[in-house]
Amino acid sequence: MKLKVLVFITTTFTLSAMALAQSVPTQVVAPVVPTGKTRQVAFFPFINPDCSVAGDIDARVVKQPEHGDIDLEQGPGFPNFKPDNVRSACNTRSVPGTRVKYTSKDGYLGKDAFEIEFLAGGADVIWKFAVTVK
Repeated sequence: MKLKVLVFITTTFTLSAMALAQSVPTQVVAPVVPTGKTRQVAFFPFINPDCSVAGDIDARVVKQPEHGDIDLEQGPGFPNFKPDNVRSACNTRSVPGTRVKYTSKDGYLGKDAFEIEFLAGGADVIWKFAVTVK
């Protein structure tokens, strides 16, 4: 009997207040999700170094997935900043942000892709998601 263990990692990204009035290069995220189940694949807080809210995030799907659905919702989450990031002290606190949830069509196995544009603090960034559904 072969046992498969899937590790789910929720990726946290920050839209920094330092990125004012500029376009940020496109970012790529590659999560693995189980078929037919909803999983949070990313969390985007927009916070200051003291963990207070830096402003609103406007998020929109600019390319829909072909084999699933995306849900963007505002809500709390725990960031995952690298230790050398000034906001790393916020990792132990629940902060507001945008949660990205993906659900594949039931039974679908393979690759899927979608893109989300985030506008916050004058910054404009597009995140490309390359999802593997198992």
